[in-house]
Amino acid sequence: MVYTDAVRLMRLLDDISRRAVSSGAFYCASLVLDDAAGGFVVANVLMQIAGISDLPPLPGPPSPEPPSSGPPPSPIPAARFPPTELCAGLALAVSHDPDWAGAEVTVVRLPFVGSAVRISVVAGGICLQYIVPLPSSSGELLVTFSCPCPGYVVPMTELFDAMAASLVLECEPE
Repeated sequence: MVYTDAVRLMRLLDDISRRAVSSGAFYCASLVLDDAAGGFVVANVLMQIAGISDLPPLPGPPSPEPPSSGPPPSPIPAARFPPTELCAGLALAVSHDPDWAGAEVTVVRLPFVGSAVRISVVAGGICLQYIVPLPSSSGELLVTFSCPCPGYVVPMTELFDAMAASLVLECEPE
């Protein structure tokens, strides 16, 4: 039984790392601990950069054909919104997206980075994601925490929130 559990756990961790790489992650960590009941506690954190180029085109008339040389024009204007407004817009969009039905979506202030969108989904475990606008950029830092262990939702949520609150960004000027 223990061997079978270990093999399933290794497959889970392998799957997590493969998905992280395919989604463009620059950091992925998993922690597995024995719990007092003889089971396991599994926790993961994934960090990746997303940007305007990752977003689908806005609805409306089709864009003119891009020129034959150079990158295609961005489907979204280059204007940058203040982080608080950007977070409010992202939170509104996520809360109205049917794929995120049941998620708790809020705008929070992280002590060292400012405004961020916090998305929490509890379904047999916890998945907690922070979307943090990057200064002087059209991108966002996505920090995703997860723990698939139902008995640990509350303590892991507290731990993940504390980890997010300690986040510090050091960005090089463009």
